[in-house]
Amino acid sequence: MEGTEDASVVAVKETKTKATRKAPAGRSKTTQETATNTSHGAEERASNASALSVHAAKEKVASRRHAKSLPSPEKIIMETQVPVIDVDEEITQTSSRIALSAARRQSLSRVRQPSVQHRRAGSVSDTERSDPTLRRKLGEITKKYENLNVKYQDLREIGLKEAERNFERLRKQTEEKSAASDKLIASLKAEIASQSSLAKESRSLKKKVESQLEEMGNLKAQVDQLKASLDEAQTQNKTLSTKLSANRGTAASGDNTSSKPQGSNIGVNGGQAAQLKEDLYSDLTGLIVRGVKREAEDDTFDCIQTGRNGTLHFKLTAVNEKATESYEEAHCQYIPQLDPSRDKALMEILPDYLVDEISFPRPQAAKFYARVFKALTEKLE
Repeated sequence: MEGTEDASVVAVKETKTKATRKAPAGRSKTTQETATNTSHGAEERASNASALSVHAAKEKVASRRHAKSLPSPEKIIMETQVPVIDVDEEITQTSSRIALSAARRQSLSRVRQPSVQHRRAGSVSDTERSDPTLRRKLGEITKKYENLNVKYQDLREIGLKEAERNFERLRKQTEEKSAASDKLIASLKAEIASQSSLAKESRSLKKKVESQLEEMGNLKAQVDQLKASLDEAQTQNKTLSTKLSANRGTAASGDNTSSKPQGSNIGVNGGQAAQLKEDLYSDLTGLIVRGVKREAEDDTFDCIQTGRNGTLHFKLTAVNEKATESYEEAHCQYIPQLDPSRDKALMEILPDYLVDEISFPRPQAAKFYARVFKALTEKLE
């Protein structure tokens, strides 16, 4: 009995060893390398399978012992019954099948396990590869990843190209602005240089103008002084000519009186005294009385007033004592004898009331004469 059990155990081991040693002849070197790399895992699985086969063999031995204690089946089985299959053979076949299937699974797992050296990052397990849903999802994810990677690369290239274009554009703009700035700076420098030269020239011209203006002021003062001297000389000339004409008239009247008899010496002496008085009055006041015309109601005096501003020729008519009862009621009339071509400058400086005829009371004659004297002798501004 024990010899039979040992034979069955040995048969199981030989069967397991043969199944383990049997490998497909057409396996490639890659499969052998994979089996070598995973030999440790296979040995562990083989030990587990051998333990299972030993346990199964022990169960078989126990069942055989129990069967021996029972009566022999040959005595019980009748001719009409179906013969019973040998239990030991069935158990042996079953254990050999179990060992063969375990060896096949180990060999298949060794074949399917990829090399550690060739396994890439992100690979999935055999279970995931065997699952169609997972493979499909993995394919979709891989495809999405590839699409995203392509888009990323495209965007990256676009970004780089756009950055290069922007850089070139900015560089050109910067160069253009720099060139324009340099040109503007050069033009401004040239303009500043020209302006500085013009400023120097203008300063020199300004000095010349100031000197010329000062010289003109001096010349103008000299001209004014000479003009005043000329006016004064002309006035003196007119005064002297007027006095000369008046003296000639007086001399003529003196000659006429000298032809009178000797009894009229007193009259002649009185006329000479009156002429002397008139000359003194004209020297003091500048008023020359050229003649007197006596009429029934008034007396007309032909007068010339001299001064620094000119010579005024006018006639003054006064009512005589025969035509009026009192001195306060008598009136005088001023009649200017002005020639526009001769007395144009004098007419510009005279007051308006001395250019036209006026009439005033005789008691105001002194006031009238004071205004005439002031207009002709006062210094003009």
